[in-house]
Amino acid sequence: MEERVGKYSIITTGEFEIEKSDVLMLDSNLLIDIDKFYYMGISRPTRESLRELLYRARNIREIDFYVALRETCIKRENRDLLHAKRMIHAAKMVWDKSDGARERMFANRHPPVKRDKRWQKGKISVEEGGMVPEGLPEGFWLFYGSFLHLIMLYEQIGARQREELFVQHCQWTRNELSCVAAYPRMVARSLLLGKAEESNRARALLKVDKKNIPIEDKAWNAAWDCYFMSILDGYRMGSGNVVGEMRRRNPMKVALATAKDQAWIDSISSYRGALWMGDMCIPFVENMSGVREDAMAVAEEQAQKDNIVIAMRLGDEHKIKTACEAISNLESDLGIAHPVGLQLEVESFL
Repeated sequence: MEERVGKYSIITTGEFEIEKSDVLMLDSNLLIDIDKFYYMGISRPTRESLRELLYRARNIREIDFYVALRETCIKRENRDLLHAKRMIHAAKMVWDKSDGARERMFANRHPPVKRDKRWQKGKISVEEGGMVPEGLPEGFWLFYGSFLHLIMLYEQIGARQREELFVQHCQWTRNELSCVAAYPRMVARSLLLGKAEESNRARALLKVDKKNIPIEDKAWNAAWDCYFMSILDGYRMGSGNVVGEMRRRNPMKVALATAKDQAWIDSISSYRGALWMGDMCIPFVENMSGVREDAMAVAEEQAQKDNIVIAMRLGDEHKIKTACEAISNLESDLGIAHPVGLQLEVESFL
């Protein structure tokens, strides 16, 4: 379910309004807006959108901005913990207010930090550092590798022979990356086999027409957009890695507040349930993206092959090692200046 609150799109894990959510999840664009509001000031339309969103969410028990924090503060080479400290403080101060105090904060034309005697620059606390741990989850790297290969094919070969490019990409993810990641596959199908509108949305997500952005940054940013969706699935399933062990197998009502791209990804996907294998939980997400009539046969053939590979590799704990090698080789072929394929620190995923 999707609705709008000012400039923000709200994606929920079921058919309910934002006020009925257990958790409000922020994407990185919204967290950046909060950071700017608190320390520098923002435009009036953004300010009003943020005020309305926080008012609508005032009775939600929890706020989850940890994925947004990691996207914003973890770069390919390092963690920006000072920036993380700023964002953590701003999010907490904006959230932990009574209705009246929050309204006064938004009514004042000066940034709230000017009146904040608790704000201290510099030293990072253990708690703050723990909120931006080193390393990124397995799922993120599988998304990154998928997009790096897809963008490479599209930019090197162009939009000609799209069906052949789609087959090449599917074969690489199955054979080299050793994993079929649902959300990147949906984006690939929209880009190469979709009708004009869907293909254009995929191009915008991947920024394939932005020649001034390095290919690795395009793949990195798109991977984060899909990773947010995978966390929503974790909430839907009650995955212990997302909701915590005490609430494992208990789905939660979550609203993701986002500025743009996740809303489109949500529109081409449909969560259909989950498979539990011991402590591991695997979501089933249906691809709802449209396909051109002349590309339908290719789409169906590759989907059948994907399903066979997925069934064969359920629970395979060694696939990430193969994926790391594939990503490293691809980065080497592309001459990427700061490769990450050989230095992946992997966490357990869902």
